Amino acid sequence: MKSHYINGFMAMRNVNMEQQLPPSTKAAGDSTTTSIGSLNLQDCFLRFTLRKSAVECCVTLIPKEGHDAITIAPGLIHQFLAEHAITVGIDMEAIDELCRKSDHSHDLEDYLIAKGKAPEAGQDETIEFLVTILTDELQPSEDEAGHVDFHNVTMFTSVNAGEKIAVIHFAVPGKAGSSVAGQPVPPPEPKLLRFGKLENVKVNSDGSVIAEKTGMVIYKNNCLVVMDEFIVNGNVDFKIGNINFNGIVRIRGDVLDDFKIVAEKGIFIAGVAEACTLISSADIEIGGMNGQHRGTIICGGKLTANYLHDVEVQCKKDVIIKTEAINTNIKAGGRVIMSNGMLTGGETVALSGIEAKLIGSKTGISTTIIAGILYEDVAQLRAVYAELQKISAKLEKVKNKKALEDLYSERNRLRKEIINIRNKEKPGSNAKINVRGGLLDHVDLTLGDTNQVLHDVSGPHSIIENPAEGNFLFLNLTPLEVPAQDLLKKYIPQKS
Repeated sequence: MKSHYINGFMAMRNVNMEQQLPPSTKAAGDSTTTSIGSLNLQDCFLRFTLRKSAVECCVTLIPKEGHDAITIAPGLIHQFLAEHAITVGIDMEAIDELCRKSDHSHDLEDYLIAKGKAPEAGQDETIEFLVTILTDELQPSEDEAGHVDFHNVTMFTSVNAGEKIAVIHFAVPGKAGSSVAGQPVPPPEPKLLRFGKLENVKVNSDGSVIAEKTGMVIYKNNCLVVMDEFIVNGNVDFKIGNINFNGIVRIRGDVLDDFKIVAEKGIFIAGVAEACTLISSADIEIGGMNGQHRGTIICGGKLTANYLHDVEVQCKKDVIIKTEAINTNIKAGGRVIMSNGMLTGGETVALSGIEAKLIGSKTGISTTIIAGILYEDVAQLRAVYAELQKISAKLEKVKNKKALEDLYSERNRLRKEIINIRNKEKPGSNAKINVRGGLLDHVDLTLGDTNQVLHDVSGPHSIIENPAEGNFLFLNLTPLEVPAQDLLKKYIPQKS
């Protein structure tokens, strides 16, 4: 141990001298602070520390008991710094200020007396999404007037295969600093992205992220996935909002009034759909729909339901209903099948035939049934017939010869259009009705060119058109797959 006298004070230098110091008031566990030594002076202790990776040097002054006046010569501190190779960023004014404060017996802690250059942090690697990813945060839409629509909640963006969905911004290294001893202080290492899972995405060398599948983007727990199935574990309500997705939507609850689901690859609802709108280019399966005359289903595939009440249905393929369809308008490009169910009220148009246990009503409600024609053609025929009625009304009033000729010409054109629509080839057409139980009251039936209103016809029957006599044939029940034309060919020879 060496002793030095400076300005009448004894300075004792020993790194182990800290054992004689009072306990430090600094919180434990500060790994960035390192003690480099201390001075045990006659009136006080001086503890020197380095912090922030030796970029800063601080001193703590702790007076000894019984010493009210303390005098420290600045040279004593400068000598300590020199002996510990601290040469950079020494703050002369701070040292002088420390020595002046010591005259008043201040208890000073971590007083900064030298400072190097702090390292500059770089940039962590980040991912910037170019689409809205699936999130729990609801973002209600707002129009220009500031009105908020909680039915339209932005949850995610549907993406297509090959679409650029994100960009990875690569890490940028930081710049080194220097310690108070003139040594380089490396910057912290930038954090890199660590993907636990990549599914249906491709990360290119330029940082672009490409979807390899149509669907929605999910980024959670460092997993980046594109999925073509969106599952709602409860109801579609204001917590979920309307859904517009180019994949499959599965609802494990109900869909409440006035919500809209659009799903390119299919909609599957375990519960009940209320007065809502369902649109898909593929199959739709629902527990049932209480449409309240506002429910709409537009289906590009097959529609399956337990029941339909007061619904507008347009379906490219088959419509299969388990129990009943009441006051529902059904337009089907395939068959309408409710083998054990009841079809009451509304209008049902099916290209490939209709089968039900019961059709009609005991309460006098009219039930319109049309089979063997495309529903688009039905709409077109009705529009042409409406034009013909207008022309007929005008013919009764017009006297001008030229005007009459024009009206007759237009009437002939419309009549030809009707013939063309009726004679148009309709693949899959089957003008046939199967009733297992029978027809009840007021069934307005159209098969081919024949239309009749039927009442109380007991079944089972397969009903087809008899074009030669302009009425219907009530035949023994055959599978709906057996075409009406085949049945007609068998019936005609038997009759002759």
